[in-house]
Amino acid sequence: DIPYEIGPLYENNDLIKYGRGGCGPKNRYLAKKLTNLGYKVKVCFTPYSWSNLKKLPEKLLHHPKARRIGNHVYLKVKISSQWIKIDATWDRWLYPILPANINWNGRSNQTIATPIIREICQDYPEPYMSNYLKNKKNPKITKSDGDFSEKMNKWFNEIRRKNNSK
Repeated sequence: DIPYEIGPLYENNDLIKYGRGGCGPKNRYLAKKLTNLGYKVKVCFTPYSWSNLKKLPEKLLHHPKARRIGNHVYLKVKISSQWIKIDATWDRWLYPILPANINWNGRSNQTIATPIIREICQDYPEPYMSNYLKNKKNPKITKSDGDFSEKMNKWFNEIRRKNNSK
């Protein structure tokens, strides 16, 4: 299970090299593995806002970035002629604070990390996003964005420490 972490370092770099990553790198890595095993895979996007997380601490809930809209990445995988939703975003150490998929049966939809507002799916490897990521060499990260990422990652690590001490 690869730990979830946000920030510019993990958006466009090698997930395995850093041993952590956001929803995009984690789900695309899984898409590649599933495709190599012969599954048909779609990469899906839905708008999200961090402020939609029900258990987000108050201090983070009011951060300007928490209210901005971004795109959450998850997958649809064809299993036994049905398209099943899969989301590798949250690692098991964030459960039960965040809806990690720790007891999946391999046949039904997983819980997606954020409510699906509008779904856009493309066959993997998705050409639009692949080209977008190749051209996005130096994303513009504001000081506020970095501050939010740092505080969120600290909160994720606090959850993991508490869960590992049980």
